[in-house]
Amino acid sequence: MRVLIVDDEPSILLFINTVLREAGYDTVLAQDGDDALNKRGTFDLVVTDVMMPRMRGEALAAKMRKRDPHVPVLYLTAYSDRLFERKRVLDEGEGFLEKPVTGNALLEGVERLVYGPMGPDRESQIRRFEQDAENLVVYQLDLLAQLERQLRAVHHTMRHIEKLRNAKHRVGRELSNGQRGEELVSLSDEIAQLEVHFKSEHECCTDMQITIAHMQNLLADLRQRVASARPSHVSASESSPDAES
Repeated sequence: MRVLIVDDEPSILLFINTVLREAGYDTVLAQDGDDALNKRGTFDLVVTDVMMPRMRGEALAAKMRKRDPHVPVLYLTAYSDRLFERKRVLDEGEGFLEKPVTGNALLEGVERLVYGPMGPDRESQIRRFEQDAENLVVYQLDLLAQLERQLRAVHHTMRHIEKLRNAKHRVGRELSNGQRGEELVSLSDEIAQLEVHFKSEHECCTDMQITIAHMQNLLADLRQRVASARPSHVSASESSPDAES
């Protein structure tokens, strides 16, 4: 889970970074809106201050959502009234927390925004995530076994094509006055059919590899959800610096 953190106060930036890092999030830091827009790659969440020089948090969010319309945005501000001066209603996928914020409140806000409300039965949700992860591992192992068999089939077809090509080459050299012409045509047809089959098998292998890679990403996300759903004990300062920004 990749999170972009934006705040012009270094102490708050450090606090948020420490809390999210210790919870297992991959964080990228920016000191203002311009700095944030220069960061490369995609993000699963943007955590931003509202009152910043040159570019306010909601203006940054609008620019970020032009790149990725679905990226969630969590506003942190000591002046929520100023946030709603220009933004009457939060858009879907947006939330805000009042500063100063505790580490646990920050994590709960992040989890709720990214994963949705966990509901009162947190342990049941965790068990469901874990079961989904286990099922995904079983399916992935089965797909890997299928891929191994498919790769062996591709290798076998490739060797068969090579043998036929060698036979065709020998027959071609032995041709005299049209002798063995039918055999040459038959070999050519068989090679053409096998090459089509080989292409189909190879494309199947490629599709399976893409699916496995996608499953690995899903599995990593499920494991992150399990980790995020468990109660976190923030070893950093329990509350953020009392910065008014």
